Amino acid sequence: MIAVNHSPEKIERIYYIFNGRFPSEKAHALYVAKVCEAFSNKNFNVTLVVPRRFRTSKENYVSFFGIPESFKVVYIPTLDTYSLLPNKIAFFLHYACFTVCTFWYLLVQPKTHALLFSHDSVISSVLTLLSKNVVYEIHDYPGKYRFMFRFLFKRVRLIITQNQLKKDSLIQEFAIDGTHILVEPNAVALEKFSIDISAQEARKKLSLPEDIFLVLYTGHLFKWKGVGVLAEAAKLCTSNIVFYFVGGSDHDVVSFREKYSSIPNIVITGHKPHTEIPLWQKAANCVVLPNTATEAISNTQTSPMKLFEYMASKRPIVASDIASIRSVVSKREVTFVEPDAPQALASAFEEIKLHPELYSAKTEAAYERVRTHTWEKRAERILEKLTV
Repeated sequence: MIAVNHSPEKIERIYYIFNGRFPSEKAHALYVAKVCEAFSNKNFNVTLVVPRRFRTSKENYVSFFGIPESFKVVYIPTLDTYSLLPNKIAFFLHYACFTVCTFWYLLVQPKTHALLFSHDSVISSVLTLLSKNVVYEIHDYPGKYRFMFRFLFKRVRLIITQNQLKKDSLIQEFAIDGTHILVEPNAVALEKFSIDISAQEARKKLSLPEDIFLVLYTGHLFKWKGVGVLAEAAKLCTSNIVFYFVGGSDHDVVSFREKYSSIPNIVITGHKPHTEIPLWQKAANCVVLPNTATEAISNTQTSPMKLFEYMASKRPIVASDIASIRSVVSKREVTFVEPDAPQALASAFEEIKLHPELYSAKTEAAYERVRTHTWEKRAERILEKLTV
């Protein structure tokens, strides 16, 4: 059995290493910002280390994500050659440069009572050469290069998974001591998503029609998120049920519009600032997670941030009946439907439209459940695990 290094050393500062554009519209950039903010709110000195990219937003994370300036961001020089070289070569050069430069940056930083935190497997492996206090949050389940993961799992102080399914698989496949794996799903800024505003008021602020039944999907438009199935469900619903797709990168929005904008009861807004999403959710009659069951990243690996945001909004939730969502909620909080089945989705929306009063107990139960899944409480549980 792999025994993970576990030391009760005091922690005073945290370095979070993130190999991605920051800030950006990507969900993982928001996740990193919220994790760093939560640790900083616990009076730790937090430094976020990210690559300097040409496409990085000029806007700072405070205005981009609507959060206080509570942690430091260090931009590491990299080889950003995506416009000059094939993507695979450009990615390798960027990745190698960022990893090496980050190693040298951290080498000269004070690491006494410091925690190094990352959800990148290669970078986390390199970090273990600098410190025994490395936390690896596993987002993508190990595929290739299992030897590297075995090396990594032996040396990190703590492994964090976002659901019990991944923890069980790691214990079985890598013989890891389960006491050194912490299950912590994603979370929500409860005070931002539980705002006291009616659907009518929210619609006025967003200039939305008041006389429609509004089904809302927020987030990226990746195939595995089931957005195509949701669009097909829209075709099966009455004309007064209107589907709003809020989010997506510019490229994905263009592609999605080419396929589905001709459907009369679909509105594709494109990306909206995250600070605006609570209003959209309050404006909805129903919110939806149509994730597919056909891909592992959706069925067993994900922990959708939108699920927790939906739960905080006190709106009826319709979700695919898949293991990753079942690991967080039950039929007490959400309405489950058969995954990858447009008709099942359409029927659920029609039922909520006809009998909205029957779903108030579910929305209240979802809200009560999500109260334990705030970013602050998540940080507390991680820190508690590290000090045992």
